[in-house]
Amino acid sequence: MLLGAALVPVGLDRFLAAAAPAPHRSAMLAEGLLILGGLIAFALAVGMSGFVWSLLVEKRHPSLRVAGTHAIRILVFIVLFSPIVIGSF
Repeated sequence: MLLGAALVPVGLDRFLAAAAPAPHRSAMLAEGLLILGGLIAFALAVGMSGFVWSLLVEKRHPSLRVAGTHAIRILVFIVLFSPIVIGSF
């Protein structure tokens, strides 16, 4: 889950690096958006698979409940879906 959430800021950083104009080259907005979209899609796949896996493990083994997993799930859900919500406006 956290790996998927960590890919979102990496994707935003790579987008800003590609979209920011430099003195020796022009801004490559299309390439930056393509990189951002690919990393967001990969982050959703990785993060949501970890999210579902943790729910299944907790359902099968309720005695192994660890403090903080609910907060981590909420945080990952917000981080993964915030680019989609922001991009829809």
